Amino acid sequence: MHLKDKFYFIEFANHTAKHIEKMYEDFPEEIVDEPNNWPELAKPVQANLESLLWVCRGPNMCLIPERMILFAKSFQKSLRIILDKVIADGKVIESEELNFIVNLQQRLITKYEFANGQLIEKTMPNPDDEHMIMITPGWLKYSCRSLLDYLCEGNLKQLKRCPYCNKYFIAKDAKRKICYEKKCLNNYHSSDMKKRRDTNPVKYC
Repeated sequence: MHLKDKFYFIEFANHTAKHIEKMYEDFPEEIVDEPNNWPELAKPVQANLESLLWVCRGPNMCLIPERMILFAKSFQKSLRIILDKVIADGKVIESEELNFIVNLQQRLITKYEFANGQLIEKTMPNPDDEHMIMITPGWLKYSCRSLLDYLCEGNLKQLKRCPYCNKYFIAKDAKRKICYEKKCLNNYHSSDMKKRRDTNPVKYC
């Protein structure tokens, strides 16, 4: 995995709804399934990630962008649930959301080949699982893999959620509570100084 993708799950968890909606905005029409081929979409779609994943492609296996947006939002919600549990408990907790991601990742195998003096990573369907829907979008592949790599090998105590911007981040120091954004740091210092003035007005006013 490239260095830029190491914490991709953090990036995806922090996406806004507008960002997710734009991911398939310019999807080439020639590789989009025809609406009359779309499988029926059961309600509610947000309740079951696996069911929604199965209806993201038509019979000819072409993607349905509108469905992928629904799936991406549902996937992000599950990803945030996993991260919030890790932050709250300081350890990995088995859950339906985490088992779904593990199952997705197990459907793939990784191979490598040389090209132009470089070693290239190739993600391929597991031949024992060819009848299953595979992870194809980059955002899904890198979210699953980077999350599982971090949960297996990372320092879980460094995973944080900023109380000011509400975004997830990996802290350099496990004791840190605020992200590294300047606006959040300024808010923290302002609230900290206010707390000091309220506690000891003689000293800080």
